[in-house]
Amino acid sequence: MFQFGETSLAPHARQRDDTLRRASSSCISGGPPARRYRHVGDAAVDAVNALACDGIAMLDFGAPLETSRFIELAARLGRPIPLRSRSIQHAAEHDVVLNLGGGFELSGTSSDGATSAAPLLLHTEESRTPIDRQPRLLSLMCVSAPPHGGRTLLSPFGRVFKRLSPGQRSTLRRISYADHSASPTLLRGPATRPIFAFRDPGGTPLRWRVAPRAGLRVDATAGNRAIAALIQAMYASVHCALVWRPGLIVILDNRALFHGRTGVEQTDPTCRRHLKRIRLL
Repeated sequence: MFQFGETSLAPHARQRDDTLRRASSSCISGGPPARRYRHVGDAAVDAVNALACDGIAMLDFGAPLETSRFIELAARLGRPIPLRSRSIQHAAEHDVVLNLGGGFELSGTSSDGATSAAPLLLHTEESRTPIDRQPRLLSLMCVSAPPHGGRTLLSPFGRVFKRLSPGQRSTLRRISYADHSASPTLLRGPATRPIFAFRDPGGTPLRWRVAPRAGLRVDATAGNRAIAALIQAMYASVHCALVWRPGLIVILDNRALFHGRTGVEQTDPTCRRHLKRIRLL
């Protein structure tokens, strides 16, 4: 088992800080326009096509849907994953919808940091868990949004992969998280459709190991350099920072995009950032 750490002067740390700064100051595109919908069925059909092409679907209903209709839309795209953690039950609806923000604060009990006002670093959902338990899609609906901050960052896997050297790719295909025996390697899949399973640890030490049946050995230096290169590539590949508005629904392919978020500016208590999230298999 090995451990990855960082210093604030490392190139990947500087790239992260620069990307978050530029996204917060609106120097990164706010994303493609969203088509307006009235019917959940029409939106679901278009979402399937958009996800297949771009790994993201943006659907604008003009106002937030009732929770039952939000679930109906999600269920047309996959199987909603029940929320089992006791620490988030006060923010859950109908067993599958998690309220992020909007007064449903999780105060350090959230495993993914999604309810914190600080930036949410780029990641894939449930990156440490076995492949069959990782969400395939994320469905997010905006209930309310502050005038500034809280923009969702997107970094396509294909762009990240191209920034990595062949040696770095090879190393990432052979290492995985050390704290779960069934964790997938950080990179898998063919070059035409690479799939990452990784969360930027920020300043938290990351324990990793050479995956079973990985073949060639990986030493600590090579593994840590590959992880640092991956983090740098993730932030260098951010291509949009979505601006939320009430009624906007964004569906993300967890096998095609890293996502994160700029810091949330909650200066006006009457205009909080409030999203609803459903994870889908």
